[in-house]
Amino acid sequence: MTSQVYPSINADRWARLQTLFAQKAGVPITGDSGTAQDKGIHFSWAYTGESLTVTVISVPWYLPVSEQDVVNQFSTWVASVV
Repeated sequence: MTSQVYPSINADRWARLQTLFAQKAGVPITGDSGTAQDKGIHFSWAYTGESLTVTVISVPWYLPVSEQDVVNQFSTWVASVV
């Protein structure tokens, strides 16, 4: 598992991130915490009202990406929503 904590995420930014994640990853992110799986990539999220933690639980062996690659993509999306 690979996790990343994103500080300074207010409610407005969290709402915009939920929409962006759904558009980019094709997975609806509903609620302040949960798990999802898309194309074999299994991940979870937890929003506290002040920060967001994204954890990549697993990536199938047949995909040419690592857990860190997936976290890096989430980081790019988070950085794009200011």
